[in-house]
Amino acid sequence: MIYPSRIKGQEYPLSKGDIVVCITEHFSEFTCGKQYTLYSDFGPGNGSGLLAITSDLGNHPLPAYYSPTGYYFLPLHIWRELKINKVLGNE
Repeated sequence: MIYPSRIKGQEYPLSKGDIVVCITEHFSEFTCGKQYTLYSDFGPGNGSGLLAITSDLGNHPLPAYYSPTGYYFLPLHIWRELKINKVLGNE
């Protein structure tokens, strides 16, 4: 789990067409490690931190981007950076 104190969601604005990666196994309709494309903009002005992505089942359940205890999804470029740092031992 990635904690909000380590990565701030507000620092990474998401727009329609951006890709996020699921990093939790707590959602039954989403696969951990799988990429999802936003079909609508995300940001403080559009609601309560819910992601407009289509689930593995073809539904639109609007999962939370993060919670007080950690993130459920990360922008693709952040996820890649974390994976590269892990391989290089720069965690």
